[in-house]
Amino acid sequence: MIKHNKKRFLLIGFLVAVITFVLLLVGIKYVLNNNLTNENIIAFLVLAIIFGVLSSGLYYYKMWVAFTIFIIGITIGYFEMYRMFINGMGGWGDLTGLMSLFVWATAGFVTGLIIEFLVYLYIKYKDKRNRL
Repeated sequence: MIKHNKKRFLLIGFLVAVITFVLLLVGIKYVLNNNLTNENIIAFLVLAIIFGVLSSGLYYYKMWVAFTIFIIGITIGYFEMYRMFINGMGGWGDLTGLMSLFVWATAGFVTGLIIEFLVYLYIKYKDKRNRL
């Protein structure tokens, strides 16, 4: 039976959610100098919860490769978002910055799951060969 450390995977999800929320808040409010509305804060919370739940789920099911690649995707997404916020890009920096965050996070999640599946198939194949 698989034993899960309940506190650790909840902590991981909480930390990812809090960091996501803070980075979005700082990026929009201070880097872009935009005023925040209640709708913005709710949207930031929803995105933060989604990222937290996904990372916590990957950690809970011990999908280490997918978890790592997803976190790397989110990290690259934030770097790209801030880079585009700072460059401005003629008024499109805010939209392209947020889109790059979504694209990198999605790419990290999907790529992580695909590679995790390939690792699973390799382990099954190797295990089957060793039994013969």
